[in-house]
Amino acid sequence: MKKYLWVVVLIISLCSLNFFVQTLTSNNFHSKFHLIKKITDDPKGKFFFFDPVDILADQQNIFVLDSEEKNIKIFDKGLNYISSFSREGKGPGEMISAYNMEFDEKKNLVIYDSRNLRFTIFTREGKYSKNWNYTPIVAKFAIAQSGDYYIETMDYRVEHNNLYNYARLIKMSPDFRKQYVIDSSKTLIAKFVNNSQRVPIPFSNMFLWALGKDNTIITAESAEKKIKIFKNGILKKQIQFDKFRKIRVTEKDKKAYFDGFVISDGNVTSHSVPDYIVKNTSFPTYKAYFQQIFTFHDLFAFCGYMTADKSKAGYYIFNNNGEYLEYIELPWKIYNYYTAISNEHIYTIEKTEEKIYLAEYSFKSNLKN
Repeated sequence: MKKYLWVVVLIISLCSLNFFVQTLTSNNFHSKFHLIKKITDDPKGKFFFFDPVDILADQQNIFVLDSEEKNIKIFDKGLNYISSFSREGKGPGEMISAYNMEFDEKKNLVIYDSRNLRFTIFTREGKYSKNWNYTPIVAKFAIAQSGDYYIETMDYRVEHNNLYNYARLIKMSPDFRKQYVIDSSKTLIAKFVNNSQRVPIPFSNMFLWALGKDNTIITAESAEKKIKIFKNGILKKQIQFDKFRKIRVTEKDKKAYFDGFVISDGNVTSHSVPDYIVKNTSFPTYKAYFQQIFTFHDLFAFCGYMTADKSKAGYYIFNNNGEYLEYIELPWKIYNYYTAISNEHIYTIEKTEEKIYLAEYSFKSNLKN
């Protein structure tokens, strides 16, 4: 995920008209994209999009992971539905709660199931291959061309009425027999009041990372200016990057924060924010510098926040060696959209209040590593 290719989705998601063409320029950056095709639920009932949470694309097919239907849908490059595989359950090749999907070095599909606590491998045709248990809580994983796994694990701990997330980025051999920690982080995510009521920290610091080409990993904390570059799991460079922009938290930001609240007890979901949260929420003066790192065109992009007029967001572009290229402002869109890139084609899941779409765009830019 994915948490990780987001700049492309933000570029294309403002294209609301079929075959709409737009060119974007900023300093030395130039890009052009247009919508090719968009589909939604099949009218004959062959497939439905319930809650797609991840998408992959290669030279032949597009794969969509649906967490609600507990399956993976296969489409050809023309967005024609082919088939689905997997189902809900604990048996071989079944899933309960999967949100992350990657290709391995052999182009098999790998998912992590947080309820079954295991990785599962399928062939690209959807045939179950194998699974293995992995009990740590996985926030995100990526697989290098070498077959090595990079896995971010989470561990929540309460210290002095504060809730912290201890994140660790682990490099794992393809057979899962050898592992070591590449980087780690401790971030405050909530505090407790009255010994039991938990209040989230708005615009909190986050541990972020992305896998680039040649086993290059870049890590950072969103509220810090230090960037780390790893090659094959070994720290090669640390950068103190002072160009990240400070953006103040406004009254509109505070209102939007509470408006976006979703409270759930596992059975009932509510958008009404409890009074104790409103009363005990402390907003920082500034937002974190950025809220995502991802890769596109073999480059790393640090995704920042919206511009003052809310029409665009800022992106800090780095090459694979951690060298800063430039700051770009591009169209802004909500961060729950998922994208995959295959050559110069973009495949994205787009969610509206009424429907969910799978769309294909053409995308070209002059940004190369």
